[in-house]
Amino acid sequence: MRTWAVSGVGCGVLLLALVGCRKAPEPAIRTYSPPAEPFAPSANSGNAYDGYVLAGRAAAALPTRITSASNPVGRARQELLSALGPMLSKVATSSKLPCKVKYVPTKPFSLSSEAQGWALIGRALALQIQSAVREKNYGLALEHYSVAMRFGMDLTGSDVLVAGLGLTIVNNARAALASGLDGMGAGQLQQVVATTKGALDRRPAFELLLKNERESMNQSIDMVQAEVEQIRKLKDDEREKRLEAFQARLGSTGREAMLPLTKVFDSPNELRSIFDGMSREADAQIELAAQRATKSTADRGEWPESESQGKPWGRLSNMFFGTFDGYQRLETATLARCRLLAVYSSALAIVKAQRIAPARLDECPEWARTDPYSGKPFIYWASGNVFKVYSVGADLQDDGGKTDDSFSIPDVTLEVPGQ
Repeated sequence: MRTWAVSGVGCGVLLLALVGCRKAPEPAIRTYSPPAEPFAPSANSGNAYDGYVLAGRAAAALPTRITSASNPVGRARQELLSALGPMLSKVATSSKLPCKVKYVPTKPFSLSSEAQGWALIGRALALQIQSAVREKNYGLALEHYSVAMRFGMDLTGSDVLVAGLGLTIVNNARAALASGLDGMGAGQLQQVVATTKGALDRRPAFELLLKNERESMNQSIDMVQAEVEQIRKLKDDEREKRLEAFQARLGSTGREAMLPLTKVFDSPNELRSIFDGMSREADAQIELAAQRATKSTADRGEWPESESQGKPWGRLSNMFFGTFDGYQRLETATLARCRLLAVYSSALAIVKAQRIAPARLDECPEWARTDPYSGKPFIYWASGNVFKVYSVGADLQDDGGKTDDSFSIPDVTLEVPGQ
């Protein structure tokens, strides 16, 4: 047997050689979003949000055969409402409790299972309102409307994606109820006003949405960062293949957005600088959204172009963080129509009781008179027992109440034909 003997000097030379060949350690990757524990809802927490999550997860677990139709009719509608019955009851009960959102960020471009279920539940609530209105059971329609309004508004305490879902639930419920307003009595119309105000008063503070959305932005940065680290570990064809797959996941502008990173794949410090730039841009977008939140559309003006345009992180930031402009547009439209609903219902209640429309807008609830687009009172006129109320809309021009099939352009009106 051959043995190898290595002198102490030889050992030292070998060790120095190995150390000299070793690459310097790469900078540690910064984690922008610390790991979050999954939310475990409790049925007896006393918090509406726990009930919402339980109901949402149960709804999401239903067979797609039942839930896939976007506008079910006849037997399909009955089957959907029957399957969602326990979840609808859970949401109705929970919506009477105080709500504190327990936010856990999800992966970019994805909804949690409960949020997918919430979309189904919101759709079912609108169907219930439609059915009750069609049967002229306005008391039942108001019960469903009250649940939908509280539920939808509570969800606006999450991030932008889920808050937008909440506003969509509110809008669909209001539109479903609006077609039945003319058939309601004065007392029921006043109940519409009170229910709408209660839901708007229940809205979580906008600062909570900003905090949660900032966490969501961090998830986006970490997702890109983690994928880049995996790509960097690969060689040649394997690296190119995974890079192309990731760019495709990012959409049509994925290649352009990733180009600045691909140029510095072998420079960890430069990559870190790009991700830090994304984080600074996220802070800037949050600050801007906060500044614009309390302003009317007229005072906001257009959403300004980001200062990160042209920077290595500019396209990625725009891809992941460009959500607030669209959300605030949706929020403004929702607020306008909810206030219009209150004014319309209040004026119609007076017509029902006194057989004459209020002569002036100031006879309607003060909290509902301001157009969030213009920052001024809604346009209102009345003659005898006929009245009209509308918003000037996003173009800030009074077009005499003219609107389209969506009741949005050029003026914004309540979803009542002829109004």
